[in-house]
Amino acid sequence: MSILTEQELQVILGWERDRASQFLLDGSQENVDVVLPAARNKGFGKITPESLDAAVAISFRSLKYFPGHEHPVIKQELAKAAADKVQDEKNKRIKKKEFANAWGLHRGSDRTELDQDDDRQARARAEKKAAEKEAFKKTQLQAKAEFEKICDQYIVTRASGRTDHSKTEERRDLLRQIKVTKKNENVILYTEMVRLANEALRGFEREDSKITW
Repeated sequence: MSILTEQELQVILGWERDRASQFLLDGSQENVDVVLPAARNKGFGKITPESLDAAVAISFRSLKYFPGHEHPVIKQELAKAAADKVQDEKNKRIKKKEFANAWGLHRGSDRTELDQDDDRQARARAEKKAAEKEAFKKTQLQAKAEFEKICDQYIVTRASGRTDHSKTEERRDLLRQIKVTKKNENVILYTEMVRLANEALRGFEREDSKITW
């Protein structure tokens, strides 16, 4: 499991903001397990924007992205596949209509059937989009509550059992600086923020293990 220092967290946050216009990784642990070790390897033990870019370059096909924010290569392939599917369905409908017209088979009803087929597909797309939007909203609301809980309840405790209030506030402020938004949209991605916050907590634990309070 990769553990981040406070400095590494800041590097990753800056890198994610800079790359948000190109792609946006989701908050899965699978992405963390792939990208961070590869980035440290490429950066000779350090995590830098350049080493993160190199890590993504060699693993982008195995990473998970927020829908609509895939790696440019993957996005291009998805767009082509979707366009090919639409064109294929359109060609089938055209051939069906041409056949019916050529043989004079129920022309009026055939046109109506084609129109109805288009309507059904449009409704299906709209329903799917609405369901995805609702699921996304629900997930983000749950993640928002979790993120706020992490920030509000984090405490630094000395070996003596006493709370280090100064260090606690310092790190809470650092956690609250974590913010990830969707490309060109005023939508906060709390799932990604929770992932980064948990990485930060592990980094805090590693730093504290080296300190004699």
